[in-house]
Amino acid sequence: LILTTVIASAYTALPAAWHFHRLPAHGLLGNLVALPVLSAVVMPAGLLALALMPTGLEEAALAVMERGLVLMMQAAEAIAALPGAWWHVPQMRLAAAAFISAGLLWLALRRDGWRLAGLASVAAGLLWPLAPRPDVLVEERGRVAAVRTAGGLAATPGRAGDFALRIWLRRDGDAADPETARARPGWTCSGSACRAVVKGRRVLYLRDELREAGGGKTEKEAALQAACRQADIVIAAFPLRGLCRGVQAVVVIDRFDVWRNGAHAVFVKDAGKVVVQHVRGSLPRRPWAAPPLPRYRVRATP
Repeated sequence: LILTTVIASAYTALPAAWHFHRLPAHGLLGNLVALPVLSAVVMPAGLLALALMPTGLEEAALAVMERGLVLMMQAAEAIAALPGAWWHVPQMRLAAAAFISAGLLWLALRRDGWRLAGLASVAAGLLWPLAPRPDVLVEERGRVAAVRTAGGLAATPGRAGDFALRIWLRRDGDAADPETARARPGWTCSGSACRAVVKGRRVLYLRDELREAGGGKTEKEAALQAACRQADIVIAAFPLRGLCRGVQAVVVIDRFDVWRNGAHAVFVKDAGKVVVQHVRGSLPRRPWAAPPLPRYRVRATP
């Protein structure tokens, strides 16, 4: 039972780490507690209930089966509540996952002395450098942004975008919850604007159209342009409609950008070079996932 659990855990760890970025630390203990109950109580009682169903006498067998399932759930809840229930795994590179997969397949398929060579491939994958981590992240609707600090990802205040923020933290191998990430130092907020500095680049996040500007449309546009002149990376949860284009800002990401291309990641490289990636640019073109058309394209189409 222990050997089977170890092997199964080893072979399911890679897809679990790749997709969910965490592994159960007490999986072996959970299986050692739950599997005997499953094998000795739940499955025999279920089979007996199935055999008794034509006679209408299955109630007692189903009660035994239910009791076994309750015991399994109670054991799972108790083990999940133990300290350190999860190992958080940062995002790995595709090459590392390929080396680990190849090594595990080699170990499973070979039957001679060469099978142990698969361990070298697994070790190479485990020692491979982790995937690069973005310095700035923008949610697919612009409702939340996060910057990388010495203490981890720091998110803009508020409640919107917790789902995306939780995924960002998991990909980072960070056990913090969204509330902790929002409380981390990194952003300085005043009214509708939040500011941060990442590797010497000034980041400006605008939640709405500068309530403190007041006045009419012209005054708000002037306030937006003035704010953009003081930032290198501008993120807006609303359409800027070109107001910040052509000013000092190196990167401008507004509501239309995330609407067309999905969530964005910004990398600040050496010498201050800024590289922007987005979801649509990392996926192949699919007929069922065509990018939204700009308004002028829709109007021009007969």
